[in-house]
Amino acid sequence: MSEFERELSILIKARYPLIYLQTVEEARAEEMIKHLAQQRNTRLYTWTFTRGYEPPIPAPAEATSTRQLAPELEAITQLLRLQDDALVVLKDFHPYLSDPRVIRLLRDLYPRLQRTRRTVIFLSPVLKLPSELEKQITVLEMPLPTREEIAHKIQEILLVLKASQPEVRTDLSPHELDELVSAAQGLTLDEIENVCARSIVEHKSLRVEAILSEKKQIVRKSGVLEYYDARETMSDVGGLDLLKEWLR
Repeated sequence: MSEFERELSILIKARYPLIYLQTVEEARAEEMIKHLAQQRNTRLYTWTFTRGYEPPIPAPAEATSTRQLAPELEAITQLLRLQDDALVVLKDFHPYLSDPRVIRLLRDLYPRLQRTRRTVIFLSPVLKLPSELEKQITVLEMPLPTREEIAHKIQEILLVLKASQPEVRTDLSPHELDELVSAAQGLTLDEIENVCARSIVEHKSLRVEAILSEKKQIVRKSGVLEYYDARETMSDVGGLDLLKEWLR
């Protein structure tokens, strides 16, 4: 369990009712939440604007109202019907958090959730939190993959390649794997998978240069930074012999 997953687990166990999880890695976050739900033997519900709740939240037998609510309002009101322990993930809900009706519903829902083992997680790539909900919603930003997660992902890719594409070189030394992991730091798991696939198509192997090329593309898309290929080594630095020896 990563440090971040441990932190999220603590918040859920401590019965934090509303958590805002900011990340561009939706699938990775979902897998983490699914793992925590399985550990706690808790039901997991996921909501999207396009599909509603999966699985559906059961309607009470006495429900007879035919009033049609907007999907985002219905998503919150359905939470009031939950009876058992549950983790609820609301994807891309940030555009609706500025709606006064949604704000009021969430403020009403907050104290009711505090007395239960139900946690609502807003999963979004951007942070948009109205001041009215700042005290009710706890914000977490999921960090990019750790070296261990990157290494695990690359090893998964190598295992698949070994079985499906024997012409691709997969017998990497520990040093080569370490170099790939270092080059991939700062990328998402999806980006790592994509750049590995491209490297295999182009070179029939996983290459550091291909990963660094992908980083250049990402930096270029930001429009803020410029990627610089550092070619200088420690020997290019004059003097400071004791410092250079210590750094080695």
